Amino acid sequence: MQCHVLTRLPRLRSHPCVERALTRDRLALHSRYYEVRTGAVRTHRPQTDTFESL
Repeated sequence: MQCHVLTRLPRLRSHPCVERALTRDRLALHSRYYEVRTGAVRTHRPQTDTFESL
């Protein structure tokens, strides 16, 4: 399921209002994954392409 989070980012970035805000440094996107079963929240680290616990 974590890969789903990453595949949605390009689509989100392509929305005109999001694209404008990103270009103007008025918005930052963070990829996070919530595991319902355990309650764990993991965030994506682009530098290592891994999800790490918060």
